[in-house]
Amino acid sequence: MIKKESSFKKHPFFWWMFRQYIVFFVGTYMLYYSVYYVLYSQQMINWERFSSLVFELIPYTNFLFIGILIISRTIDKSILTLTKAIKRVANGDFSTRISIQQSTPFQDVAHDFNRMVNELSQVQTLRDDFINQFSHEFKTPVTSIQGFAQLLRNDSLSSEQKELYLDTITKEARRLEQLANNVMVLTALEGQEIVIEKEEFDLTEQIRQATISAYPILEQKNIQLELDLAPLTYFGNPQLLMHVWNNLLSNALKFTEEHGHISIKAWRENQGIKVSFTNDGPLIPAEQLSRLFDKFYQEDKTGIREGLGLGLSIVKRALLLSNGSIEIDSNPTIKTRFTVTLDTKKE
Repeated sequence: MIKKESSFKKHPFFWWMFRQYIVFFVGTYMLYYSVYYVLYSQQMINWERFSSLVFELIPYTNFLFIGILIISRTIDKSILTLTKAIKRVANGDFSTRISIQQSTPFQDVAHDFNRMVNELSQVQTLRDDFINQFSHEFKTPVTSIQGFAQLLRNDSLSSEQKELYLDTITKEARRLEQLANNVMVLTALEGQEIVIEKEEFDLTEQIRQATISAYPILEQKNIQLELDLAPLTYFGNPQLLMHVWNNLLSNALKFTEEHGHISIKAWRENQGIKVSFTNDGPLIPAEQLSRLFDKFYQEDKTGIREGLGLGLSIVKRALLLSNGSIEIDSNPTIKTRFTVTLDTKKE
């Protein structure tokens, strides 16, 4: 019967510790001999006394080695546990958690590791949801376009029906285009860390220009748009801020009901500029406010889930690159208000 060697002896750490012991013992022996030789160089070396002292030193050396071995084995066990957990997470198992009972510095590492895996698990869940939602949002207009295009082949259709089908195809094509644009814009912004192209520009006029494209929807839904814009200039990247105004206005139009009201104000305050977008649409529940800028999250204020929620993610990223910030308030007194703050200090 072959005797199975212990797993500990197979581990490289065991042999590493064994080599350290040999080096430690031999080094101690040589050091003791050197000291003894220097102190008693003028006398005949008493080898018996020297050997006796060496053997007296051996038990202390062994105790020291055993202590180091116990501590090292505890550390080695913690390292092995952490290594195995990392491999499982690398293979996609985000349910992995580690627990280290001994009072060692690895307890903090284990805590941070578990927190990291928990965050990765949440991101993975949100990402899976986003992929499913993106697939649905992408397929819906494509299916609609294909269906109505097929119906247009029918020669018996009236002019009114053809016009209706063509309008539907155009609407779905624009929806598909907007989806693709938002994904590309957000991807580009997330890959950007610094903004080089900056200039002084008329911020007030830029906001006015952003509202022009909204007039067809404003008239269609009979929404009143109020502008209260102070004369303002800003030093920054115009394209980034245009993304902010377009998406905040688009968000307000989406959730403002017919005959509603949207207010856009801009003013200078202390060392910065404030721009607010207020609409009287449905209020946002307090528990949703902290998640509105999550690119994988869709707000649902009316019971109908619209879009992928990428617009506000673009706003957040663009403001981050512009050294700006945004706050949300939603209550019966002020309705729903998004307030942007821009720092006017030049870098």
